[in-house]
Amino acid sequence: MVYSAFGSAVSVGDIVIAQGGIAALAWLNIRGAKAAARFQEIATYSFAALTIVFIGAGLLLGDAGNLQPAFTDHSGNGPLYGILVVFMTTPLWYAGFNIIPQAMGERAPDVPLRKVVFAMLLAIAAVTVFYTLLILATSMTMPRPELLRLELPAAGAFEAAFDSRLMSRIVLVGGLLGLVTSWNVVFFGGARALFALSRARLVSPYFAGVHPRYGTPYPALVAIGLASAATAFLGVGAIGRLANIGGMCFAILFLTVSLALIRLRRDRPHVVRPFKVWGGMFIASFVAIAASGMLLLSIWESRPRDGALLSVEWSLLFGWGVAGLILWFPLKNIRDGISDADRKHLILGEDPE
Repeated sequence: MVYSAFGSAVSVGDIVIAQGGIAALAWLNIRGAKAAARFQEIATYSFAALTIVFIGAGLLLGDAGNLQPAFTDHSGNGPLYGILVVFMTTPLWYAGFNIIPQAMGERAPDVPLRKVVFAMLLAIAAVTVFYTLLILATSMTMPRPELLRLELPAAGAFEAAFDSRLMSRIVLVGGLLGLVTSWNVVFFGGARALFALSRARLVSPYFAGVHPRYGTPYPALVAIGLASAATAFLGVGAIGRLANIGGMCFAILFLTVSLALIRLRRDRPHVVRPFKVWGGMFIASFVAIAASGMLLLSIWESRPRDGALLSVEWSLLFGWGVAGLILWFPLKNIRDGISDADRKHLILGEDPE
C-alpha cells in the first residue's frame, strides 16, 4: 500500500495498471474512430459471449427459491425505497448511450439519422433485457444473505454455487471487458464533446486541434487522458462517490435536454426534424419529471451526515463547479469573438432555422 484514499488502500500495482490502461486507450483513440470502434466491437462481443455463459448457467442450474422474498426491508424504509434507489442510479448505467450524439459527426454519409435512432432504441431495449437476466441469474445462485456477504458477489456466487473457479474467472473477465468498453466510450465521447465546445469557442480553442495524420481531436483526447490519470489516484474507494456525482450530473443533463426539447417543439414547430418521437411533448414532459425525481433523490442520498457541513459528493461537485467557473470567465473575449449564428453552425453543422 502506498496510501489510503476514501477508506481504501491504493497500491503501486493499482496505479500502474490504471495508468497503463489509460495510456493504451488514449493511444487507441488517437489512432482514429475506426480503431476505437473496432476495439469496442471485439470487446463487446467477447463480453456478451462470456456473460451469456454464466447467465445461462445461473438460469438453468440456479434455484428460483433464492429469489424469495422478492423485496426485503433491512432499514425500515420499505420496498419502494429500494426501487427508488435503483431508479436514481439508472442515468449512470445508461450513460454510455450519450456517446451516440458525439459520434453522429463521424457516421458514414449514407447512414440516415432515422436508422441511427432506431438502432439506439433497439440497443437500449436489448441492454435492459440483458441486465435484468444478469441480475436474475446471479440472484438464483445462492440465498440473498450469503450473496450479500461476498466481497465480489457475482464472481463469488457462481464459484460457490457451481464449485468452479473457472466460472468465477469467466465472471471476472466479463466484468473487466464491460469496464474496458465503458472506459473506451468515455474517451471517445468526452473528447468529441470537448472538441465541439472548443470549436464553438465555448472553451479554449486549443482543444479544437486535429491530428494531421489520423484526423482525431488529439488535444482533447490528451486532456481527457490526463484527467482520467489524475482521477485514478483516488483509488477504488472513490468509485461510489464518483458514481453518485455521475448520477446527479446525468440527471441534470436529462432534465436540461427534455426541457430544451419542450421549448423547441413549442417555439419552433416548423423546424425540419429528421426523426420525430411519437407523443414527443408527452414523452419529453414525462422524462423531465422523472429526471427531476432522479436529481432530487441523488441530492438527498448524497446529503451530509453525522453533523458534517458538506458530504464528500457535494464537496467534489462544488470543487468541480468552481474549477469550471475559473476556466469560464477568462475566456469571455474568446466566446464573444464569434456570433451566435456561427456558433450554432459550428455545433450543429447547419443553420437550425
